[in-house]
Amino acid sequence: MEKRRSAIEKLYATLPEVPDEQQLLPGSNQGLLTLASLEQTACEYSPVLRQAESDVEAARGKAVQVGLYPNPTIGYQSDTVGTSGTAGYHGAFVSQEFVTKGKLSLAQETAMAELNKSEFELRKARIKLVSSVRRSYFAVLIAQQKVRFARALSQLSDEMYRAQIELVAGGESAAYEPVQLRVLALQARNDVVRAQNDYISAWRALTATLGIPDMQPTGLEGIVDRVAPDLNYEMARAWLESTHSDLCVAQAELAGASSNLDLQRATPYPNITVTGVIQRDYTAPQLNSTSYNLQVGFPLPVFDRNQGNIYSAEAGYMRAQQAWSKARNLLLADLADTFRNYSTARQLAEAYRSDLLPSQVQAYRGVYDRFRSGTGDIDFAQVVVTQQTLAQVVGEYLKVLNDQWLASVELAETLQFDDLQAMEQQLSQPIPLPAPKK
Repeated sequence: MEKRRSAIEKLYATLPEVPDEQQLLPGSNQGLLTLASLEQTACEYSPVLRQAESDVEAARGKAVQVGLYPNPTIGYQSDTVGTSGTAGYHGAFVSQEFVTKGKLSLAQETAMAELNKSEFELRKARIKLVSSVRRSYFAVLIAQQKVRFARALSQLSDEMYRAQIELVAGGESAAYEPVQLRVLALQARNDVVRAQNDYISAWRALTATLGIPDMQPTGLEGIVDRVAPDLNYEMARAWLESTHSDLCVAQAELAGASSNLDLQRATPYPNITVTGVIQRDYTAPQLNSTSYNLQVGFPLPVFDRNQGNIYSAEAGYMRAQQAWSKARNLLLADLADTFRNYSTARQLAEAYRSDLLPSQVQAYRGVYDRFRSGTGDIDFAQVVVTQQTLAQVVGEYLKVLNDQWLASVELAETLQFDDLQAMEQQLSQPIPLPAPKK
């Protein structure tokens, strides 16, 4: 018997070792990183946000500038110099333009609308950035889960391979059957290698999104092997219509267009310029007199009454009136698609997690146990097919999980939630209370 076992061990080669999973996380002893900390890091290092913040400050400066009153003009003035050989009149003047019809306030209101718009654009830039971080974050977690499943299937394949060798050694199985199982075990190892490389790639993509490409792999806090909550569409729609920056931008554009139209209509009313002059009279030195002059003037709007700018502002106002409805319709269409994707992925993930995957694991164990029992009603081919089906179901489950969390990120980006957990809490379907007992 010992000779037979020794010969069999030589016949069937030992499988290569699977790399330790901890080798993928050289920095795991530094503690787990949360999604919130990753988002904060990305915001600190992002040049996109710095540019958007600069745009806000530039708009703020413009809003301040357009509301400033014109500076007075002061200067020196001489008149009738050389008349009858005298020095003429010499003195100083001051001139001030007085702005009428509240043009400065209207100009500042128009600029403030642009400031509000730039602030909402900053918010959109931040949401876009953290959404990229969230996608990369879940890609890493899914890749980690993929490694764990691949290693579990590889271990299962190893156990089948070794168990089949034992059956051959006991004369209960054909010699070719372990060879086929060895092929499956090697394929499972290839899946482990592929999963580990996917993890490394996902981590590198995450660090690039964070703006820290040299950051070493570190453990992430989070559980992806769960079903996302059931969310309420009507609540999501109400949230979008009340908070989305695109609608706020459209409202700011309408306010700006209204102020600009008022400004252009007020522009034909001329500003008044008042100039005062005080001069010393040197034409008659014996009089030693001082004279005063006052000048008031304004441009007469005969030809240029700002007609073209008024027409243009009216058209801009009409266009801005439609911007909110247009933005709302586009957002609701986007929400419909995104919410559908989220609901579909969530329900599929729930089906795989609660039913499909456990059922397939149970089926595989049942088939293999009956095969090993030697009752004869299960052949080796059924074992191989069942294992391959299990690997396929696991792969489908990982894909559904990935789709679920990507859809969750897309939904949060569409609704512009700063925090995924806040979205789940805000929009979760209320749990129905049990009916009172009679």
